[in-house]
Formats: sequence, C-alpha cells, structure tokens
Amino acid sequence: MSISDDLMRVEAYIDTYNADINNALFDEFAADAVSWQAHAGLDLVWERLDDRRASRIAAYRSSISTILPIATRPANGQSTRWSPCTTP
Repeated sequence: MSISDDLMRVEAYIDTYNADINNALFDEFAADAVSWQAHAGLDLVWERLDDRRASRIAAYRSSISTILPIATRPANGQSTRWSPCTTP
C-alpha cells in the first residue's frame, strides 16, 4: 500500500526483472480484466508502464486526510483497515 497526493493505492506490481516477460504477463492479465475486477470487487486501474520495466494493477482510494477532518479521524487508521481488506 502506498499513500501519496491524498490517494491510497493497493497494487499488484508485476516485475520479473525482464520487461518482455512483465509486458506479456500484464497483457495476459489485462485480457481478462473484467473477470479480475469482478473477482476483486474493486475498480482496478491497469497501468502497463511502457516507459519502465514493470507494470501494475492497482485499486485507488481517497486517503483518510481527504475524507475526514483531523479531529474526527479514527486513531487506528481507516487506511490500514482498507488495505488488508482489498488483498487476499
């Protein structure tokens, strides 16, 4: 999970250290994107990252800082509860 620019991201990062294999794997997953999204129950963002060696499949959510004012944020962090719920 990463948090930046008021977005939280949970991702599957595809990196076998070989750009050709990474792109082939990404393309195979992307060909079945509808099924993957239905299985995940989330809107997935497919990022092939052609200018990099790796690719990612991610789910984004507004971070807690944009949802609730500081005084009303839960002490244990809503963001940490969302991330484990999105990944098996």
